[in-house]
Amino acid sequence: MATISDKSSRIPKKNSHTVWPLYLFFTIFFFVGSCCLLYAPVKAVKTLNFIRNAAVTTGTVEDMVARRGSKSTTYAPSVTFTTPDGRLIRFISQVSGGQSTYHVGQRLEVYYDPGNEGNAEIKSFIPLWMPVIILSALGLAFSGVGGGMIYAIRRSIKNAEQKEALLQKGALEWETEPDWQSATIRSATGREAAFFWVFAAVWNAIAQPTGFICLNAVIYEGNRLAAIGLMFPLVGFWLLWEATRRTLQIRIFGDIQLRMDPFPASIGGEAGGTIDLPIHFSTGNVFAVSLSCELVVKHRDGNRKELIWQEAGRAASTLGPAGTRIAFRVAVPATEPPSSDSHLWTVRITAELPGLDLDRSFVIPVIRQESPKTSRLNVPLAPDLMPSAEFPAGTVQVERQGERLLLRYPCRRNLKTGSLCVFFSGWFLGGVSIFVVKSPGMGFAVLPIFGTIGVGLLFYAVWLLSNSLQVTVGAGGLSVVRRLFGIPVNRSSIETALVRRVEIEKFGARGTGTSAKLIYRIMADCGNGTTITLGDGVEGRTVAEEIARQLRQVCGVRARTAEQTRS
Repeated sequence: MATISDKSSRIPKKNSHTVWPLYLFFTIFFFVGSCCLLYAPVKAVKTLNFIRNAAVTTGTVEDMVARRGSKSTTYAPSVTFTTPDGRLIRFISQVSGGQSTYHVGQRLEVYYDPGNEGNAEIKSFIPLWMPVIILSALGLAFSGVGGGMIYAIRRSIKNAEQKEALLQKGALEWETEPDWQSATIRSATGREAAFFWVFAAVWNAIAQPTGFICLNAVIYEGNRLAAIGLMFPLVGFWLLWEATRRTLQIRIFGDIQLRMDPFPASIGGEAGGTIDLPIHFSTGNVFAVSLSCELVVKHRDGNRKELIWQEAGRAASTLGPAGTRIAFRVAVPATEPPSSDSHLWTVRITAELPGLDLDRSFVIPVIRQESPKTSRLNVPLAPDLMPSAEFPAGTVQVERQGERLLLRYPCRRNLKTGSLCVFFSGWFLGGVSIFVVKSPGMGFAVLPIFGTIGVGLLFYAVWLLSNSLQVTVGAGGLSVVRRLFGIPVNRSSIETALVRRVEIEKFGARGTGTSAKLIYRIMADCGNGTTITLGDGVEGRTVAEEIARQLRQVCGVRARTAEQTRS
């Protein structure tokens, strides 16, 4: 009988009684946010009426009034002006900032209510409209987070109760998933687009006003430390771009569905299916397909996904009823875990197409069965459709001359990871430098921690971006040379007769989510007990397997069988 997991992995019972503290907490969030949202337009109308009915005069900054908070002190200008009848009016602006924003003796324009001269404000965007912006941002953020979490909790409880009821009736766990009731699987792009729009709205509601305030502090106050806050609006723009891109995917390609064959996919068997695309059929279109297994690690602050297995290749394309039909098959290793609460299997289809590139992901059921199923589709396995001689030039350069094999792994194979390390190293070290200059006491407090992280990332980035590897196999010998900035720093050599096994090992992952790519290294176990690295920084299992296959061929060793791998 088909199995997916034992009883210990079944969904825990949840109900409204066990999560009422969360309900209360996020209800308060939602209530506070709603109050802010309700008062923000009221405040905006009051400001507009004030500006419409106000008189304009010139005032003078008399003093800077300190407003001390728990962590910092800000200053609000105290301004005086004279009414037409000669009376001197003094007021304090409702918005405070750094001491350099205004200075004593500065002349500036002032709005005031002729019927109530004490109701006055500086004629500037920030003093007039910043309270409205802050109220709107806080209202949207608090109500969005509170309402979204309340909805998510209620939906989670309802789904858990439905699944538990089906499990008690004898249903398998994968059969309780609403998206897996038939062989037709819908893409997760629609849910992802909705999530990105909501998250982008909440994030930008806070980030854009923050960025405006920080930009004002950098330009007019000379506060270099405030430049760090400009990162938040940039992240907000990226979120908007991702939401727009996913929305365009839906509008152009529509509701793309994967028809699985077999359904469900089998551990030790195959995963496969067909997809109809509303695009003109062309033999020049190349459709990449990958099957990934992720480990879902649950924490109190959320779930983290770790890529543990991945196979990539190409899908076959033919003329279909909607325009183009693609079909694929991928072999699923018998050693990998089935779908469960802690393991997620995802099919991703990508293609570079005119107008907008295709990028869709499908979460599919993969179960363990006594007799693993294979696909009935008459297409080659996805890795077999990849050109055998295709090696990314940035990863490895292969030269084969008879029985001699030369592999060059250039420095740029780690360009993405190295550049990311350089960016974060600069961020940490730059932040520490600004703290040391602007606030010496605080700067020397954070220097040991953040300075060490920044320096460590910098050294690691230098290593990633400057090391190259050259492997030469032939004439009965194998030699490996590691170079740093072109200078040899490590050499090793051994007779090929001593090489017992050449295998690939997962070394990490590059990227996140369904776009992540596994990074491999190729290792050789030798008869004298040593282990030699024959390649690293190799992106993708298909490329790593092909490199290992050629090394085995030249060294005269065989690949491990499935039984040896399991043992």
